[in-house]
Amino acid sequence: MEKKFDVVIWGATGFTGQYVAEYLVKKENISLGLAGRDEEKLISLKNHLSKLDSKAKNIDIITAQSSDLDSLKTMAAQASVVCNCVGPYLKHGLNIIEACVEGNAHYCDLCGEVPWIKDVISNFHDKAKEKNLKIVPSCGFDSIPSDLGVYLLQKEAIEKEGKALEDVTLYVERIKGGMSGGTAASMMGIVEHAQNAKDGGSSSLGPFALYPEGVPEGPKQRDLAKVVWDEQRKSWIGPFIMAGINTRVVRRSNALLDFYYGENFKYKEVLVLRSKWKGQRGLLGLGFFFLLLKNSLT
Repeated sequence: MEKKFDVVIWGATGFTGQYVAEYLVKKENISLGLAGRDEEKLISLKNHLSKLDSKAKNIDIITAQSSDLDSLKTMAAQASVVCNCVGPYLKHGLNIIEACVEGNAHYCDLCGEVPWIKDVISNFHDKAKEKNLKIVPSCGFDSIPSDLGVYLLQKEAIEKEGKALEDVTLYVERIKGGMSGGTAASMMGIVEHAQNAKDGGSSSLGPFALYPEGVPEGPKQRDLAKVVWDEQRKSWIGPFIMAGINTRVVRRSNALLDFYYGENFKYKEVLVLRSKWKGQRGLLGLGFFFLLLKNSLT
């Protein structure tokens, strides 16, 4: 179908949506749509983008509500691709997937919520496949560096050594940036999901939560939960907060690639620490943060 827009950014006025809009408006030959629930904010964003690139004056805006499926269907029907920047996804996400599948639009987001991705796979994988549509979650820091990094590493290993690496670790040396309100809300949603789940979230948050249905789980592996000395790196390492999503995505890719990395493939992500004390202090702060998330008052 011929579509009005190459890309529609859903949630364009949000923290991340604005960055996506500022990036895409500078690209040539892309017809861009800005979508959100607040028309005034969308007009303000369009004016801001016009200062960055004159062609932004021709960008159309679309108003819709995440709770209004019909408005989302109208939006998706006009797009070749919908880029979803509206979180938390557990709260706002399934309607937009349904709208994209019905409206024949490809879809991507920057989700880090494993239970929600599992729900999307269960509800929409087969429907999207029938219509030759691509539904691709986690196209941001979660989890492109991890997913494509491991793929390219294994491709190189196979070409040079004739076999894939069985055990891969991503060491995060340095990280820059803060936490947006959407990210905090997503973390709160995951904590709430685990509290409400009968199994404590083990089936929807576990190491192989995103494995295709019916595929046997791989070798036992857990995310690092404490500060330890790493002999290979010769440094102290600790938990990496994004490991809970990235590792699941990488393992799913391996399974979908017919175990290109091998059926015994192990993968983990860790944070390199300057000292044991700083690592333990950070871990204590993280534990306190999650304790606050679990308390309804905070």
